[in-house]
Amino acid sequence: MIHLLPLKNRILGKLDFEIKSPLHIGTGEKEVRNKTLRIGDKVAIISSSLKGSIRSLAGLIARKMTFANLPPIDFDLKKNGIKLDKNIDEADKKRFLEWFAAQTEAPGELLSLGFKDELKEIFNEVDPEKIKKEWGKIPEKEEHWKELKEMGECYATLLHPLYRLFGSISIAAKVRFIDTIVELELTEKTGVAIDRESGKASEHRLYFLEAVKPNQRFSTWFIADNLIPHEEDSKLFANVLNTIKTLGLSLGARKSCGMGQLELLDGNFWIVELDKDSDGTKLANPFKEKSKNFDEFVNWLGL
Repeated sequence: MIHLLPLKNRILGKLDFEIKSPLHIGTGEKEVRNKTLRIGDKVAIISSSLKGSIRSLAGLIARKMTFANLPPIDFDLKKNGIKLDKNIDEADKKRFLEWFAAQTEAPGELLSLGFKDELKEIFNEVDPEKIKKEWGKIPEKEEHWKELKEMGECYATLLHPLYRLFGSISIAAKVRFIDTIVELELTEKTGVAIDRESGKASEHRLYFLEAVKPNQRFSTWFIADNLIPHEEDSKLFANVLNTIKTLGLSLGARKSCGMGQLELLDGNFWIVELDKDSDGTKLANPFKEKSKNFDEFVNWLGL
C-alpha cells in the first residue's frame, strides 16, 4: 500500500452537525430491539459509518466532474478501485492501452504494488528504468490483456481523486475520520417489517429501533494529509463539503425512511504547512495555527 508521502501539509478539521431526524447507528446485531452503539453511557458515531456516507456522496459528485490524466473511456467506481467493463470493445481497449502507454511513471508504481510477475512476463524485465524504455510499446497481444487491464485499473485508481481522498486496497486515504463519542439523548421507534413481494406489512415482524433524538448537536473530527489547494482531489473534497453544507448528510440506518438527516452548521479547520513548521511544533499541536471557518476552508481548497 502506498501512502501519499512526503508529508506537505496536515489539516485537522471539525464539522458541527445538528441531528434533524432520529439517528440510529446500531451494534450490528439483528434483534427485535436494535440498540444504538454505545461506549459506556455515551453514543458512538463510528468513523466508518461517517466515512461511508461521505464517500458515497463523493462518488456521485465525482461522476459529474472531469479529471485530467484518467483513462479516456467510461469506468466503474467500485468500492476498492476502478474496474473497466468486462465487455469493453476493441476501440476502447485500444484507447485504454494508448493512455496506459503514456504513463511513464507507471512501472515503478506497479512494481511497488506487487505486479513484478506480470511485468516480467510482458517485458522479461523487472528494473523500472529498463521497462520505461519499452513502456510506450506496450504489446497488445490478447494473452497480455488480462494483466494489462488489471495493472491499468490499479494505476488509474492511484490517480483518481476519489480514491486519493478515501483510499482503496492499493492506496492509503488522505482523509481519515475519527470516532465520535458523545452524550446524546435517546428515544425508541417502533416499526413493522415490509414484505418485499407484496409491499405490505409482514405479520409478526414488529421491531424496536433505539435512536438518537433529533434537535441535538455534535461535532466530529477528521485528519487530512496533503490536500494541496486547487489539485483535483482537493476540489472534489471542497465540492463534497459544500454539498453537505447545502443539502445535509444522511447517516446510519433507515435513511430511505428519512432517518439520520444531519444539517452541517459550520466547521473549523487548522492547517499546518510543513515548510513553515521547521521545528515541528505546529504539527505536534495544530491548534497553534489560527483556524479557518467553513467558507474560508473550501475557498482555500479551490472550490
